[in-house]
Amino acid sequence: MSVDPGCLHYDQFQAYDIITAHLNAILAGQNLRPLHMLVHGEPGTGKSKAIQTVTVFCAQTGQIHVAKISLHRHCSIPDSGKTTHTIAMISPWKDNTISTESKAKLQAHWKHIQYLVIDEVLMISKSFLAKLL
Repeated sequence: MSVDPGCLHYDQFQAYDIITAHLNAILAGQNLRPLHMLVHGEPGTGKSKAIQTVTVFCAQTGQIHVAKISLHRHCSIPDSGKTTHTIAMISPWKDNTISTESKAKLQAHWKHIQYLVIDEVLMISKSFLAKLL
């Protein structure tokens, strides 16, 4: 689904450009604050295409890792495969206490992840997003 960045529409390319500039600065050794960015738009505007193109760019660096998650298993971002609850080990039905073993697993999983893409973020409650981040 990724495309040559030069073939992205203007708005798609703006998102791609902001993210890849941040990536390149990190790769150049700059100590930057985390990038918080909301890519929004009507269905069919190419949000997923822009995100997938960024993901391919990250993979090509061999150094930048991206986790792509969704509130539901059926999301528009290819290769996401994990739900927010699963990847964060947060149960929507339990008290969310986490064992030492689970904390170690989470830390190992997230150790090399520099970017997190959340599909359909508007469907996530503020309280759950706070727990996630």
